[in-house]
Amino acid sequence: MTKKEQQLFHSHPDYQRISGEKQRVQNINVGVDRPDYIPYAKAMRLLAERIGATPEEMAAWIFYGPELGGLRAYEHAHEFADPWVFSYAVRTHPRISEDYVSPLMNLWFLKEEIINFYPSERYITGKKLIEEWSKQPGIEPKVYIMAKIRESRLTGFHPICGITGAGCSLLGVDPRIETAFFPVSEIEEIETLDFGNDECNRESEHKQPGHLNHDLKMQKRANEIAAELKKKTPGRVSTRDEVAKKLAAELGMTSETVLRRIRKQWK
Repeated sequence: MTKKEQQLFHSHPDYQRISGEKQRVQNINVGVDRPDYIPYAKAMRLLAERIGATPEEMAAWIFYGPELGGLRAYEHAHEFADPWVFSYAVRTHPRISEDYVSPLMNLWFLKEEIINFYPSERYITGKKLIEEWSKQPGIEPKVYIMAKIRESRLTGFHPICGITGAGCSLLGVDPRIETAFFPVSEIEEIETLDFGNDECNRESEHKQPGHLNHDLKMQKRANEIAAELKKKTPGRVSTRDEVAKKLAAELGMTSETVLRRIRKQWK
């Protein structure tokens, strides 16, 4: 090949594409102990099956990151050995779109982190919260949510637009309350103090059916543990605390967290 032909070849788009593909292959094969990454669809399915996670919760955990009890997500993990960490601040803009679920479709996660992930906080969307609080007599849910935000008792946040509230968005673009997410722990505290009395709501089993933090999969296992304990001590019904301690040990969680997720459904 002549020098001129070599120059033409090296400037050809196909050569650039092949070179880029070669570089990606080299990058992805660097190191024998490369972590195992899984795509969003698989990560979402695993979390949904195990802890009942939602895409909106996934977005919240990614937004807060592992430092605040959340998750770390990656881009192009199928192409590069050292993929870069995803950030809503870098990849999205509130004036373009408030959709924070769609960006998840391109993300990858460390398989080990997903398998061992137990969130320190659960979240629901404003849409779900409005539905729940609309069941309370005499309550205008949207107005009540805004009132709790102004009281600094409820934190509504949007991964792209920032804080939810009347004119208090970090980026000057107020997201709709329906699209924001809210911490379940703050919601529970408001429900206890505002919608019920302390005596009736002191124990989790007295909360209304369908309470926001009830985990059906954990409940099923709790019922199984209670049945196992009953076989060992016939005639005695295990307490929630006893069952929660055993379940917490299995899941690597605190008893307090488990108590928030289960009800006493055994006899």
